[in-house]
Amino acid sequence: MLKKVICYDKNLKGISKKFINKVYLIKPLLRKEIYKFKKNKKTTITEKKKILIIGGSQGAKFFDETITKTIIKLSKIKKIQVLQQVININSRENIKESYQKNLIEHELFNFDDKLLIKAANYDLAITRAGASTISELGYLNIPFVAIPFPYAKDNHQYYNAEFYEKNKSCWLMIQKDIDENNLKDLIIKIFEDQSEYFSKKNNLSLLNKENMWEKNKSKLIELINEN
Repeated sequence: MLKKVICYDKNLKGISKKFINKVYLIKPLLRKEIYKFKKNKKTTITEKKKILIIGGSQGAKFFDETITKTIIKLSKIKKIQVLQQVININSRENIKESYQKNLIEHELFNFDDKLLIKAANYDLAITRAGASTISELGYLNIPFVAIPFPYAKDNHQYYNAEFYEKNKSCWLMIQKDIDENNLKDLIIKIFEDQSEYFSKKNNLSLLNKENMWEKNKSKLIELINEN
């Protein structure tokens, strides 16, 4: 018999109405070590824009191709530094060559469990919208452009990102509508309209204000003891 549904938000998709009264809300559960990481507290954007790119393993081709082309175009207008996830070995070499040719300061990685320590002082992330990834970015107060993987089961990545967009704490773009020009234009706008940028950053901070390891642990222990 189902006793509780543990979740982060009461507005759930696809849940039977008979289970609504079983919803038990907690803040997003993060890896324990994330709570020890340094949060992004930057109050200015420097001349060199630091961009983190997290494509994940699904639909990585889009990130390897379209996002890379966007970064190259952007580099003609803004001074940038890139920390980019690249899954495919062949793509990695091509991207490395392209960035070197265009004099773009960069670091490419496949998987790095210490990634978000390195990224604490980055200005912006371009990312898929897996729950763990955007929850961690949000907790660390790194503003992000979410591009949900369009073939995720039940379109769940879109709804993950939509939650943040509705709380005015991220930018949301749909993959089929993106090309390197309109994404480039959005990134330029983000960096130039600093009032919107810091408003979203502040909203991220407010969303995660109560997200603490001890609070979540206490709520879960309380739930276990109830049963």
